[in-house]
Amino acid sequence: MRDVSNVDTTTEILGHKISMPIGIAPMAMHKLAHPDGELATARGAAANDTLMILSTYSTYSMEDVAKAAPNGLRFLQLYVHKDRTAANDLIKRAEAAGYQGLVVTVDRPKLGRRIADAKNKFKRPSDMKMQNLKEEKNKNEDRGTFNKGMTGTVDSSLNWATDIAWLRETTKLPIILKGNSNA
Repeated sequence: MRDVSNVDTTTEILGHKISMPIGIAPMAMHKLAHPDGELATARGAAANDTLMILSTYSTYSMEDVAKAAPNGLRFLQLYVHKDRTAANDLIKRAEAAGYQGLVVTVDRPKLGRRIADAKNKFKRPSDMKMQNLKEEKNKNEDRGTFNKGMTGTVDSSLNWATDIAWLRETTKLPIILKGNSNA
């Protein structure tokens, strides 16, 4: 047996100290669960001295989330869009809002089959917008099949030689690649 009366769960991620080896993974549309959505999540993460990774498809803007927990450790999860101008805009906004890293999703050019959503006829409420996206994208998105909007905008051809190199030239933020891959 060991003496566990004085346990320290702190650790570091990219040089940032966090209270535990647990962070909040990127999830879209927190307002489906609570009206304060990602604002409350950011406050909770900051209060517990841990990392929050904000989804590109959040229901509050990255700037509002940063204001809600100004001292919190936040990374932005990024889907690299085919339109590099849109991706660049998201990166520059994240830098300006004080995000400390980018988590780039590299394994998902479209959403999987959401059988439960289809069975339950789930539709995103019409007043629930993806606040980090341009208004035009929100208007054109099919609320009933979020997948359709994703498939058309997310770049499924990402590769090391050009795209990761482009990201490294575009930002000074640390870049984490998130996802599963196969050969």
